[in-house]
Amino acid sequence: MSLEKSYRPLHETEIEVLTGQGCRVFDWKQIEVAEGFDPSYIQNVHFSGKVRIGLFDRPAVQDKGIVRPVGLYGLRVQDVTIGDNVRISGIRDILANYVIGDDVWIEDVACLECDGQSCFGNGTEASVVNENGRRSIPLFERLSAQLAYLLAMYRHRPKLIERLRHLVADAVEGLQKPTGRVEAGARILHCGVIRNVNIGPAAVLDGAAHLENGTIRSCAEDPAFVGPGVIANDFVFCEGSRVRNHVIVRRCFVGQSTELSRSFTAQDSVFFANSSMGQGQAYSMLAGPFSVSQHKSTLLIAGLCSFFNAGSGSNQSNHMYRLGPNQQGVLERGVKTGSGSYLAWPARIGAFSVVIGRHIGNPDTSDFPFSYLVERMGRSVLYPGLNLVNIGLIRDRIKWQQRDQRKAPVKLDAVNPDVMTPYLVRKLKRGIQMLEHLTRKISSHPESILHQGLRVYMAERGLEIYRWSVRQYFGRVLIRRLSERKFISLIDLRNKLETSVELGEGDWVDCAGLIAPASVIETLLLDIEEERIDTVDAVQVRFHALLEHYGEYEWAWVKENLEQELGKPVREWDVKDIVSILEGAQAASQQIVHSQIEDAKREFERPMRTGYGIDQPQTHADDDFAAVCGSLEEDEVIRRFQSQLDQEGKTIKGLKEKLAALH
Repeated sequence: MSLEKSYRPLHETEIEVLTGQGCRVFDWKQIEVAEGFDPSYIQNVHFSGKVRIGLFDRPAVQDKGIVRPVGLYGLRVQDVTIGDNVRISGIRDILANYVIGDDVWIEDVACLECDGQSCFGNGTEASVVNENGRRSIPLFERLSAQLAYLLAMYRHRPKLIERLRHLVADAVEGLQKPTGRVEAGARILHCGVIRNVNIGPAAVLDGAAHLENGTIRSCAEDPAFVGPGVIANDFVFCEGSRVRNHVIVRRCFVGQSTELSRSFTAQDSVFFANSSMGQGQAYSMLAGPFSVSQHKSTLLIAGLCSFFNAGSGSNQSNHMYRLGPNQQGVLERGVKTGSGSYLAWPARIGAFSVVIGRHIGNPDTSDFPFSYLVERMGRSVLYPGLNLVNIGLIRDRIKWQQRDQRKAPVKLDAVNPDVMTPYLVRKLKRGIQMLEHLTRKISSHPESILHQGLRVYMAERGLEIYRWSVRQYFGRVLIRRLSERKFISLIDLRNKLETSVELGEGDWVDCAGLIAPASVIETLLLDIEEERIDTVDAVQVRFHALLEHYGEYEWAWVKENLEQELGKPVREWDVKDIVSILEGAQAASQQIVHSQIEDAKREFERPMRTGYGIDQPQTHADDDFAAVCGSLEEDEVIRRFQSQLDQEGKTIKGLKEKLAALH
């Protein structure tokens, strides 16, 4: 709806037509219309306050084959501005203090009102991660996973928190208005009370029960959807979000292309890009991108996660407190919990680990990523590194790349879906040091080693897998660097392998889905604290710049590590040095792939055929299993993975030939 549109008072003939069609008003002088207004499209409407009405120059609106005439029918309106070619019908109470955009369709709604100055959910405090509220963050419509992470997890830097909150408060202040908005192309059908809610372009609300104090961001490229039975208070829903099927949320943020469905309930929680929650419960959760929970009996409480997958009946608790609910849990990226798993907070689970069983000893496995944490005879047992040779991890990596459904022109979250990154490899290197120390300390090779309250099993196997993975990662990053650059001589190659940034062997940070060097994050934090960044948007730009330049930062870190391993800087590398790295990576890949295929074979072994060929299992079990599950050789994940390995071999062969020709 154009802000430049001019309005005029009603003509006497138009007033007569409206009166004849059952319309009533306290003062006709308060009604203004656009030039070209046609009163025949307004029937049985009671006007009060200042009302402006646009044109009806298109006869009907339609959606999913349903066609209805445009116009205003059977409602009370007060202090509203209505755009062109709108259909509003059957508001049972009142439409008050709203601006309605062009081509909006509102049908069968209890009421749509703004009852005074409102920020529409922006500025609402949500007690994420800790139920006691001491990590609370302000919700607002441009919140990103990274900004939420800093606000919640950097309480040790009070100046940073104060400054970030000031920037958010500035952004929220500009959103406070005495009138709500329903933007162009939105559909609001068969809903209950909608009070103090801003509704974005092309959003669809169909059957929502009660919405109060919220913002629904939306756009034509990626409409938001709020479906049947939804009850939401103090909320922000983003573009592409789908909240439906009797979901109940309070003080929650739902990120871009995130789905909440099937009676899911949540309070004081934030869910970021491409997450999916159904049936269970969440309280005080900061759920980073690609967090998934789909089971009725699952409770997620007082924690931080991303790329997370909760099994049926996964539960956490912080009920062992004495001075209040101060405990919290950290599930580093990629953690999976098995059916019936339980974790007593506080605890921290290493990245891409699998949790099976009950664990009440407050485990910290952050230095052992890709592990299995298993309950064994009532005790917590750790199998380090075994998830690295689990074929399911490969399937997850492929899945995340395919499931980024965000279509909005501006993506709020800066998300890196890679499994292997400097953040993880840094942890692998620490894990190697830890396992080397443990295995040296115990010379008799016992079945298990006691470490920080955990029984560590198969330590030598974990050490072997970690070493393979580090070697494979370094080689693959080098392969990518060599493949992306042309070089005609060894000197030219050395120059191309140099970097414009120096990172050393420092730590990296997983900032709720964004992988970045800790030193670069530190620079950003100092710029915020010292007021060199003065808007939320400027902070977001910096986050996305880190994502954009990730490849260069990654190579700088890998180069430093390779230089340390080879004992000389890149400017002194010769062809033999580079070939040794490539061959080491190829050998490591072959070992890992062989282990992963061996793991996949278990899906096709005889015990897995139980229940197939029901009526004559001895005769038809194999054929029935093959018809339903296929074979190892035909499996799509295996074939794709084998193809990638073959392609990597060809690439390495080509690079070696090219290197051999250098002078």
